[in-house]
Amino acid sequence: MVNANLEKEHGMVARVLGFLNLFFAGVGTFALLFNIVGFLGLPSSFTEGLARFSYRMDIASVILLSALAYAGIQLLRRRSWASLLCSVVFGAEIIFLLVLWLLWRLPVSPVSIVAIGAGFMNLGLALQTVTGYPVVGLILLRLSQRHA
Repeated sequence: MVNANLEKEHGMVARVLGFLNLFFAGVGTFALLFNIVGFLGLPSSFTEGLARFSYRMDIASVILLSALAYAGIQLLRRRSWASLLCSVVFGAEIIFLLVLWLLWRLPVSPVSIVAIGAGFMNLGLALQTVTGYPVVGLILLRLSQRHA
């Protein structure tokens, strides 16, 4: 009986994280499309020095947000390996955000409205940073697995 309750608890945590993964990936994807369209409309004199940085951030965003969405779908499908995949995605996001924070050279915070509005930081990744979602999600996932 206790084991069944623990498995039920792990399933509930996995479902909540699955939906949150899809939420953050959806917000991030929408923001990414908005940023790309906006960036293409800027004059080349403004974007010359920023294009390489912007493209790298866009590529990183696509990779991380796609992986987050895929992990969320697999959690909702209750795949046996979905928790491991989600843990890897959370770990990759944590490492990416730490490295980004350490290498950030602009005079504004990467999670500021200015950085997000200018397209230097993806909104979905910024929301995850501000809320600590990858860290909290990883902890919840690990704790629920350990007890299941």
